[in-house]
Amino acid sequence: MKNEAEILFSVLRFELSDQKIEFKREDLDAELLQKLYALSKAHDLSHLVGKALRHAGLLDAGETAKSFTKQQMLAIYRFERLNYEYLRICALFDREKIAYMPLKGAVLRKFYPEPWMRTSCDIDILVKEEQLTRALDVLSSELHYKTEGGKTFHDVHVFSESGVHLELHYNIKEDLEPMDAVLSRVWEYAYPTEQSPCRYEQTIEYLLFHLIAHAAYHFINGGCGIRFVLDLWLLKKQSAYNENLLSELLSAAELQTFARELFALADVWFEGRAHSDLTLEMEAYILGAGLYGTVENSVAMGQSGDFKGGRVGYLMRQVFMPYKNLKGRFPVLEKWPVLFPVFTVYRWFRIAFGKHRTIAVQVMRSSTSLDSAKANRLTALRKNLELSQK
Repeated sequence: MKNEAEILFSVLRFELSDQKIEFKREDLDAELLQKLYALSKAHDLSHLVGKALRHAGLLDAGETAKSFTKQQMLAIYRFERLNYEYLRICALFDREKIAYMPLKGAVLRKFYPEPWMRTSCDIDILVKEEQLTRALDVLSSELHYKTEGGKTFHDVHVFSESGVHLELHYNIKEDLEPMDAVLSRVWEYAYPTEQSPCRYEQTIEYLLFHLIAHAAYHFINGGCGIRFVLDLWLLKKQSAYNENLLSELLSAAELQTFARELFALADVWFEGRAHSDLTLEMEAYILGAGLYGTVENSVAMGQSGDFKGGRVGYLMRQVFMPYKNLKGRFPVLEKWPVLFPVFTVYRWFRIAFGKHRTIAVQVMRSSTSLDSAKANRLTALRKNLELSQK
């Protein structure tokens, strides 16, 4: 009898590739259906799984079926709400002659059978750093967007009057070398679209690279969800690209092994290929981490990283964040490194009295109670995938 993960991938293959359902209707009892809903919701795929089940005639009446239907309606609503604001922003930047590049969901939706199937929590758009201030000014004056918080390592968070969240990026770096050396070259691999000379898109090779790099960042920092792999598989399946160029980008970022295994895992999940020992380890890690990972996984990866000191060293780095990492939180340190001690103390106060206090407590608890077997397992996984945390 199949478990909820096997059923999830079977129905996704049915929906996205017209492959035959690989289980019987009677196998999907109420308990298993609830587990399937919980797993798919944790990865923000319950709307897609529910549609597939209904399409296959496998979704009867009941509370779980209602939950699937609710998530599908919610996904459509979320798409319409975000898309309305996205089109307003694009029109504004076109009119104001601000070069911009849609990122993530705004780009990837076109590779799904229907655009609402690729859900997002926010809108991600990249502008050139020299135009960031002007972009923020026109968003405020023309569309009444409000900025929340300051300038982070790679973006500014702004919100519409209706609460739609825009991450306005001025770079797409992840604060991880050597991938940042390649991510900093994004405009070199972009071209203006037919819709507007101001709207840019990444080349397919660079878009694939960007997805892999972003997945690697989340993988290292607690886990990347099923949707990361699904995005990559759909893009690769529907696009012609230069494999040598992609390989060069991945090699420069030291992501070739991770990319190879991520592609292999995508073939297992969405093509029905056989697992290897390494893809089985990746699957267990990803399925248990949800869409954006867990604090415990992040701590385990941190303690297994490229730094000395093990558990004690990791805890010290959380309290006394190195300059390289702190300037990612407070970009002003790039210009004024002498303020490093001031911002170290300022960060302590933000953690103690800010909205991230709960996460900080979870990090500390996980650091002291982490199971050594899990830490060793994730150390081996990270090393087998040749993922660096520098």
